[in-house]
Amino acid sequence: MELVKGLLRKDPECRLTVEELLQHPWLKTASPTAHRPVGGAQFSRSTARLRTAAFATILQQQAEEAALPARPPGGAKLKRQHSSLRGPMLESDVLVRAFHEFDREEKGYITEADLQRVLSQKLGAAKLAHGDAAAILQGAASSDVDGRRVMYGSFVRLMGETVKQLLRPGEHVFKRGEPVNFFYLLLSGEVEVVDAQGAVVSTLRAGEYFGENALLERRKQRNSSLRCKSTCEVLKLSADDFEAGLPEARAALGGSGGGGVGGGGGDRGDGGTAAAEARLLAFIQMVTAANCNPSPTPNPKPQTLTLTLYPYQVSPKTTRVLAEGEPVIVEGEAVEPAFNILSRGKLRVSKGGAPLGEVAQGECFGEMSLLVPEPAKTKQFTLTCASEACSVVTVSGADFRRLLEKSRVVNRSMHVIADRRRQHNAESQKGAADKT
Repeated sequence: MELVKGLLRKDPECRLTVEELLQHPWLKTASPTAHRPVGGAQFSRSTARLRTAAFATILQQQAEEAALPARPPGGAKLKRQHSSLRGPMLESDVLVRAFHEFDREEKGYITEADLQRVLSQKLGAAKLAHGDAAAILQGAASSDVDGRRVMYGSFVRLMGETVKQLLRPGEHVFKRGEPVNFFYLLLSGEVEVVDAQGAVVSTLRAGEYFGENALLERRKQRNSSLRCKSTCEVLKLSADDFEAGLPEARAALGGSGGGGVGGGGGDRGDGGTAAAEARLLAFIQMVTAANCNPSPTPNPKPQTLTLTLYPYQVSPKTTRVLAEGEPVIVEGEAVEPAFNILSRGKLRVSKGGAPLGEVAQGECFGEMSLLVPEPAKTKQFTLTCASEACSVVTVSGADFRRLLEKSRVVNRSMHVIADRRRQHNAESQKGAADKT
């Protein structure tokens, strides 16, 4: 009865939207996916990577929007009124913008190529095998006869598997000692971080994420409490989706273990194994915005979506493609602090013309100048593309430092990687000197 009343309300700010209707439990259980062999927990597992990529998209878009001083004239949109019925439902503008990141051509559906692109940009994932991509699409494509495309309505139902929660002032998002079940994005309001003594140690605001430390450490319980300072909306990604989404980058990030700047593979200890490093680097890409060139508001077309895009700030994360033999870093040049991940190809490392090793696909470099109080003013090594093509993802130094300040797990893990790298570089340079 409440659902029917929600659809018939006269005030459009109180009336349910189509997207909210599709997220209602009645329609989710009545959707075609509910009657397929792929259902329940199996459905959730098969679509986890797509859902994690969509969550990462929403996270980055919310962070970009929160950083804007003000929305442009005509672009502002009133927040729809809260209600117990609407509380767990994502708003239509959030869903439309996220869907448009996948469907940039305004086809009205998501294809395998769309999925591959967003997984690569948002999570640093290697290209999926055709069968794996097809399984994800089939699991989510509830309204497509062939199971090869995810229509907008299916995307909305898919995102209904995430959890949006409305909390009042004084309510806890979670308490110290509770199980670690979710990764969180604060959509609106303010949340206080409370330590074991009950003291408020920091305040989080709309557009910020939290809860990642316990997930990256694979802890079972929370070691702090988070309490709403005002009315809050949080979007929650399950721990299972978080785990299923990030390890997909392992094909690109985990199997390297080369030498040089970024080498020293094998069991790296203290969370520094190849697999743990893969998760760490995938997480860094998940929470830093990609380079975007948003198009103007699309023209209305039959059976297509119409949306207003807000202008993004200058992106803190960019991707550069290099040809074989092209340098990405040149010894002696002025240092411009930045954190880099080699997402494709292989880099050759040299100093004074002497080869020292390689950076393998999936490894990072550039972090040492961001981890020391007084970094060198000039670059100490030359890194050159040593494969047919190389692709380097670069996170701005300022954005990477903010990430280090925010996440102690990322901070500690990067210092472990840097210490291992210093030792390897010293051994490589000594070995090169002994040969001369």
